[in-house]
Amino acid sequence: MNNNEILHKVDNNKEILINKMYVGRYLNDNIGHEVINLIKSDNGQNYIYVNPYGSMDKKHNNKIDTILLVRNSNIKDTFEILAQAYDLEQVNFSQRKNKDREKQLEYIYENSIKYNDKYVNKIFYENEKNEEAIYISFRANKVKRPKKPIYISFLPTTQKDICDKDSKYILIYLNSCKQQNNTNKTNIVNIAKQSLKMYIGNKEIKYNNKIVDQSKVFEKLKYIIENSDYWKKENSTKKVKEIIQEYENGTDINHFNIIDIIDKNYDEVIFSNMFKYIFSANPKAFCSFANTVLKNNFKNNKLNLSEQFNIEREKGHTDLLITDKTNKNIIVIENKIKSGINGKDLFLEDKKVKGQLYEYYRYANGEIFEYYKNKFFYIFVPDYSYISETDLYPKNTYKIIKYSQIYDFFYKYRKSFENVLYFKEFLYALQKHISNTDNILEQTTHKRFIESIKSKN
Repeated sequence: MNNNEILHKVDNNKEILINKMYVGRYLNDNIGHEVINLIKSDNGQNYIYVNPYGSMDKKHNNKIDTILLVRNSNIKDTFEILAQAYDLEQVNFSQRKNKDREKQLEYIYENSIKYNDKYVNKIFYENEKNEEAIYISFRANKVKRPKKPIYISFLPTTQKDICDKDSKYILIYLNSCKQQNNTNKTNIVNIAKQSLKMYIGNKEIKYNNKIVDQSKVFEKLKYIIENSDYWKKENSTKKVKEIIQEYENGTDINHFNIIDIIDKNYDEVIFSNMFKYIFSANPKAFCSFANTVLKNNFKNNKLNLSEQFNIEREKGHTDLLITDKTNKNIIVIENKIKSGINGKDLFLEDKKVKGQLYEYYRYANGEIFEYYKNKFFYIFVPDYSYISETDLYPKNTYKIIKYSQIYDFFYKYRKSFENVLYFKEFLYALQKHISNTDNILEQTTHKRFIESIKSKN
C-alpha cells in the first residue's frame, strides 16, 4: 500500500480504541449515550461517547489515535465496524468526578453542543440524574463510515482474512497468530467478555497473568484504518434534522408497535401466529408469495398453490403446515429467530434421532399425507441468523427464506392489505429482523433519542 492510498496514518506510539455500542441492560430503560456517536450535532461537529460511563482509565489519557465504533454481529466474538473516528480532542479528563462534570458542562455550553436545539446534557439528564454524569468523551474532527461491511473477529482461527475487492464484505481475524504454549507469553488477543472497550497498542501488555503481544493486532487494525479503499471519502453521518425527517416520514425502522410494548421482538410463537394471520387474510396475495418467493427456491419442483389452501399451526409440531388439496401441495414451514435447529448435532448415520427438521419431513411424508404429491419444506430466519444450508436435514430438502424476502414481497403488495387489521404492525415487526445484524437495541436507542430531542421539555 503506497502513501497515496492511506486515508489516515495511525501513530505507532498511540493506541486504537475499540468501543462496543448498543449492548447491555442499561439500554432497556434508558437512552444509550453512544447514540450521538454517528450523528452530527447542530454545530456540525461529531462527538463521541465512550462506553461505559464516558470515561477512561487515566493511563490512556491523550493516547488514543483512532476510535473504532463497533457493534455485535451474528458471529460469536466478531464485531461490525460502524465507523472510525480520528483527529480527536479528548473532552473527559477524569473518572466520574464532580470536577469533571463542571468541565463537561462548561465545554458543552461554550461549544453550544445541541441536538435539535437541545443541549446534550438535557437529553440524557433523565437517564441518571447523576451529578457525576459524563456526556462526551471526545470531539472527532474526522468520522468515516465503511464503503461495505467490515468485520473484526477475535475467534481463534487459522483462516485467512477476507479483504479482496470483489468480496461483499471485509473480515479480518485478529486472533490468527498461534499461541506460544508453555510460556508466560502469548500472541493471542482475547476479548474481555464484560468490557465495552479495548485498547490496542503497538506493544506488549499483561493479560490474565500472561504477556500479550498486541503488535500484530495493532498492525492489522492499522491496515484497515489506513486503507482508503475501505472508507467513504466524506463524513456520511447525518444531521439531526435529516434523521427526524426520516423518522416522521416513516422511512426508517424506528417505529414502535405492540410487539415492542409486550417485549416480543424475538418470540417465534408470536411471529408464527402473525404469519398464519397475514397469509390467511389475503389468500390471493399469499398464493402469489408462494408461487414466486417460495417457488424460486426450487428449480426442479413446480409450486402452484391454489387459493383453497388450509393453514394450520403446530400440526405435527410444525410451525406452519399448509395443505392444498386442489393442486396436491403440502408446505412445511419452520420459523426460527434466536433459536437454532434442535438436534442438528445428531445428524449422523448411526443415530436414530435426526433432529426436528427430519421429524417434520417424516411427518409430512407419512401415510396421512399420501394424497399430496408435491411437498415443499422451508425455514424462515432473520437475515442475521447464523443458520445455514449445512445445518438443514435431510440435505437438499429444506430451503432458507430470509425475513427480508418476506418483508420485500409484502411491502411491495401492501396496498392489497390496506383493510387487513395490524398489517402495518406486521411489516414493522418484520423490518426489525431484515438487517444482517441483530440491532433492535440500536433501533430502540435511536427512537428514544429522537423522541427526546423532539420534546420541548
